[in-house]
Amino acid sequence: DETYLDRREDLAALSDHVAAGHIDPGSFLHQHVELSAIGAIGHSLGGYTVLGLAGARRSWHDPRVRAVLGLSPYVAPYLRAGVDGTVDVPAMLQGGTFDVGITPDLPAFHARLRAARYLLVLRAENHLGWTNLASLGRDTLQAVAQGNPRWIVGYAAAFFDRHLRGIDRARVLE
Repeated sequence: DETYLDRREDLAALSDHVAAGHIDPGSFLHQHVELSAIGAIGHSLGGYTVLGLAGARRSWHDPRVRAVLGLSPYVAPYLRAGVDGTVDVPAMLQGGTFDVGITPDLPAFHARLRAARYLLVLRAENHLGWTNLASLGRDTLQAVAQGNPRWIVGYAAAFFDRHLRGIDRARVLE
């Protein structure tokens, strides 16, 4: 529970700051945050962190997190005996067929999820496919218009639309 605890504390502090900005008339966030619809996204160790906030690590659970997306998330510690948490909010896990250090663990973790759950495994994607390396030599719009970045962004948007905003975009990528 203490390993990477600073990451949990950082995200809790950020959530507190955003919530305070929502009620502060002097903040650019004033009245612009839907506090009942907070989603969390993390890549790799960030995925480990947001899944912990969603309940995978009971002592880290933050009830403000209403949906969670792990981008090639490090879940191996959650599969070990003795880890007692359960993710009970909608969760999506994304991995890649070339991400041999992470993706093989995702199906076992996915099977433990209690709420709406999704597992997307992208062909020929490695661990860095969720970073800005996908846009080398291209601008952001070009990067997300084709290949795996298109699927990563499209499925992430559809997931959060459905589970935080109540908008069903199941056909968004067709």
